[in-house]
Amino acid sequence: FSVSKAPLTKSVLESDAIAFEEGDRIGVIAVTPEKTWNTTSEIYNAEGGSNLSFKLTQKRGIEAGGKVFAHFPANAASEGTTATLSIPAEQTQNEDTFESDAMPLVSLPFEADATLPTGRKQLAGSLEMTAIGAIAQFEIYSTFPGFADQQIVSVELTAQSGIAGDFTWDFAAESPAIANLTATSVKTTVNTTASVAAAKADAAKVYMVLAPGEHTVTAKVTTTEGIYSKTVTISAEAAKITPVEINLEDTEWTEAKIYRYKFAAEASDELFGGLTKSAGFFTDATTAAEKTFAEGGF
Repeated sequence: FSVSKAPLTKSVLESDAIAFEEGDRIGVIAVTPEKTWNTTSEIYNAEGGSNLSFKLTQKRGIEAGGKVFAHFPANAASEGTTATLSIPAEQTQNEDTFESDAMPLVSLPFEADATLPTGRKQLAGSLEMTAIGAIAQFEIYSTFPGFADQQIVSVELTAQSGIAGDFTWDFAAESPAIANLTATSVKTTVNTTASVAAAKADAAKVYMVLAPGEHTVTAKVTTTEGIYSKTVTISAEAAKITPVEINLEDTEWTEAKIYRYKFAAEASDELFGGLTKSAGFFTDATTAAEKTFAEGGF
């Protein structure tokens, strides 16, 4: 079986297509009148060029009318026609891409119009894959200059119901859909130099895969200088990018700045108009010299 039609991608983010690679493992479900079975198979380059395929091994072959489904990533926990898949609750964004495996894929069914015997070496059919996760594109900026240039560390969403984690997908259902999500929060850690922009047009973009649907969530943005949270509603569609604007100047955001201080040994015992601690209480800023104060606390 070929895994999809060109372009052979397991994820697309704007103009960035993340292609299947030789060695990726794909989950396979085959349904015949006598039996339904699950297996995993390794993607390989069958004929060179862009033709990527997987092998399906079954002692009895597949009778006419039998169906084959596939899903990515592979998961040995799948049972019957129900695949167990996952949207990772912890995701990472690097300089050039986000995690391609964070986007789950399922195929449309392939139905055999004639018996596929065992031992067949040639291409048996094509399985077209579709992305079933949604992508939130957080556009982070602030028109208040005090927030400008803070480096973005992470974006996290917390919901009242499932938004990520393991889930099930029943290929035999009349209208297959994501079900039984296990995680109520999802977080993208940003391993880039992205910082808070001074205008929306220059907003840094942080990406996150989540379950499609309308989600009312608490969104938390962590930077090198603070933690900012707000309740937002995201209407996310499968296989689409949903922009989510985040202006840190918005008065609905709760600011919790992190102040870092470095004190020399001769530091005064009297700090901030009456807050007293011995100089030995404070250590170098690169280790434990971090105190958090509520906004307006001094």
